[in-house]
Amino acid sequence: MPSRRCGWCGQRGHNRRSCPELKKEIRDNPNGFWAEREKIKNANKSKRKCSYCSTEGHTKRTCEKLKLDRKAVAQKSSTWRAQFVTLCNDFGFGIGSLVKFIDPDKIDNNWRKGRIKAEIDHNGCYGIVVDFRNRDLDHRQITRYTQCVQVRFPNGSTKWYTLPVEFLSIIDSFAAPLIKIAGKTKKNSFINSVNNDWLLGLDSPDYFLRA
Repeated sequence: MPSRRCGWCGQRGHNRRSCPELKKEIRDNPNGFWAEREKIKNANKSKRKCSYCSTEGHTKRTCEKLKLDRKAVAQKSSTWRAQFVTLCNDFGFGIGSLVKFIDPDKIDNNWRKGRIKAEIDHNGCYGIVVDFRNRDLDHRQITRYTQCVQVRFPNGSTKWYTLPVEFLSIIDSFAAPLIKIAGKTKKNSFINSVNNDWLLGLDSPDYFLRA
């Protein structure tokens, strides 16, 4: 299939944007129509705002602040995840761990006590960890906890919960976990299920950077 012709010189093998004849015209006639048009186009480019930092003169692809933020967030995630993996090993927590609901009679908060009782009435006291939302397991848990542990119960139902009480040292103090570990899995069971990018914190999408 023949290549398209250039919209400026009519030759094949390039387009008008890369046309050597047009570039020569702009260079030889700096005050001409095409030179002025090129100046306006370049001026508009310089006024474009980065969609990440809102600064003029560059795009998100070349944003230095974004590069620095990615590095900082990766470090925070990596540090938190190292602590998480250590606790997983210490407590034998991972896929296959047996968990149970906290004893509601030992809870002072009436709303939380009622919720735990309702969970027990519907699902029973015990369940098995079957999955994690790995992307939610990072430094953001310290200030904005999420339901990142999936538990399956004997009645066949599954539900997501916050990390168990054993992880209170690395999650938001308001997380108020409903579950605790009742049966361990073998050591390193969690770390064997994740890749190196997760451990280094390199998997965070850009919209997590300011979280």
